Amino acid sequence: MTKLDILITISLLLATLVTAHGQVTPRHAATKPSGRSAFTFLGCYRVGAIASIQSSARTHAFNSVGSCIARCQSEDRAIAAMRSSECVCSDVYPAFAASTAVKSCDVPCPGYAMEICGGRETYSVYKLGRETDAEHPDEGKESIASSDTELTKVSDASYGFVHAANDLLNSLQNFLGYCLGNRGSRGTKQQAATAHMRLLGVETGKFN
Repeated sequence: MTKLDILITISLLLATLVTAHGQVTPRHAATKPSGRSAFTFLGCYRVGAIASIQSSARTHAFNSVGSCIARCQSEDRAIAAMRSSECVCSDVYPAFAASTAVKSCDVPCPGYAMEICGGRETYSVYKLGRETDAEHPDEGKESIASSDTELTKVSDASYGFVHAANDLLNSLQNFLGYCLGNRGSRGTKQQAATAHMRLLGVETGKFN
């Protein structure tokens, strides 16, 4: 095994990791169900609905779900809504009739691109951990349920990526250990050979 072969194999590993990471899409923040800083994702709402209820609004170049929620909680508000760099805090739920499909909120937060901060004409809305003057307190359940489904899908994708990355890194460790002179038992050589095949993406009929 030459140094060139080792470099090629490492390059293939890095390319695999980058490709896998690119499949993890931005998401809405997972619900935090209890405690003083609790919050729940209510859903995606049209711009007009938020404009009619906002108590305060600010723009921030590094806006994120977490920073907006923290700001609204510090003001003792009940609702936090994000749309790109804008953070809106309010004490009133937006009208349920103004809710829309979760997928219409698809703009990554400027301060944390792995989270969603609304869409072109929509806000991501979160209920904060206290009572509020809800216009339709029961109708939000459908929106919450649909958003939980989306969160589950993204969580599964993230979980799969972490495990795939861990497997590849373990394979790299075995492979490099063998190539750098740790030539021990016959079993060690077999592990290194298997690791090499995994890194090249041809393990156990992967492309069959």
